[in-house]
Amino acid sequence: MSHNDIIFKDLLDLGELLTYTIESNGKTIEIDVPKDLAMGSAELPPEVKERIILRNLDVQNIKNFVFKVHGGLGDILMAIETTLCFKEYCSKNNFSPKIHLIIDSKMYSHLKDYINCLDLFSEVFFFDKITPEDEQYIINKLAATILNAGPSPIRLEHLSLGDYKNSLWATWGLPGEVESFKLTEKKKKFIEQCRQKAIKYIKKRTENNDIAIIVPLGHGLINQWKSWSDEKWNVIIDEFISNNKDIFILCDKPEQIPNIKKHKNVHLINHLVDSSFSINTLFGILDLSSITISVDTGPAHILPILNKKGIVLFGPTNPLIYGHNSNVNVRVSSCPPCYFSAQTILCQKNICMQEIDPELILNIIKNI
Repeated sequence: MSHNDIIFKDLLDLGELLTYTIESNGKTIEIDVPKDLAMGSAELPPEVKERIILRNLDVQNIKNFVFKVHGGLGDILMAIETTLCFKEYCSKNNFSPKIHLIIDSKMYSHLKDYINCLDLFSEVFFFDKITPEDEQYIINKLAATILNAGPSPIRLEHLSLGDYKNSLWATWGLPGEVESFKLTEKKKKFIEQCRQKAIKYIKKRTENNDIAIIVPLGHGLINQWKSWSDEKWNVIIDEFISNNKDIFILCDKPEQIPNIKKHKNVHLINHLVDSSFSINTLFGILDLSSITISVDTGPAHILPILNKKGIVLFGPTNPLIYGHNSNVNVRVSSCPPCYFSAQTILCQKNICMQEIDPELILNIIKNI
């Protein structure tokens, strides 16, 4: 059986396909991408999530992969998740290419402890500091295949593969794959260090050990469309207060939640002005929380890393593509996901989020 037979033997019918013609290494290659996935609105059958599908890529003959990750915290965490999935795929198929990383230097400074505990990348380069010599090293010395990993309406299942001039497409690294990874000793040590940072941070604000986390806003371009109303959040906050919880609200734009309940048990964290709150503190406080409720943004993608179950509210983004199997992903609207489309930009009412009833969330909390 050829390598391509191994790749294609379990390929499923994913609906109408779009065909891309690519010139690579003097050859013309036609590559099919499922239309629904390309539009970011696919309903993936469960069996698709159980396999990694690679199209038209002879992975065994590639010695070096360079993952270019960019975007916000959630995008980068999903990119790293996909890289871990790829590493698992390689391991299962008995080959071990070196994996390298290109990332923004500021984001790396925030995430370096997490990245280093994974023992995943052989070398790290920085978008904002990369030199012509680095580029030549990557292209000529490493002869690397470059993978552009998000953000994208098609998440990371469809990665742009190739070098700086060529592009290939692949389907792989579906949500939930990384959640089966075992906790290594390095990862356990990293999480414990984060917990200790978070304990110190919490103790300065409350003696209560029963804390809940709320993440009411997304980050970036479609931030406003991911939001839930302050009134709905206040229903959840009132329930938490009645159960003697302290609530930590993570928000870097407090002016966008002007009517959130003020109470001695409610603590607003704005990491842009609070220098004592780092990404590591975020990992730790999420690990210590008894319950986390978040819109689809960075902290929601940290929870699976910690083997924690959270409740994630989805509206313009599709939980079948961006959700994690370990979270409770809530989307109730009949208005279809419209992530980064013209419909998103023109949307005035944000109905996909506002149709989520806080009573539904309270019932989910009781059953977690």
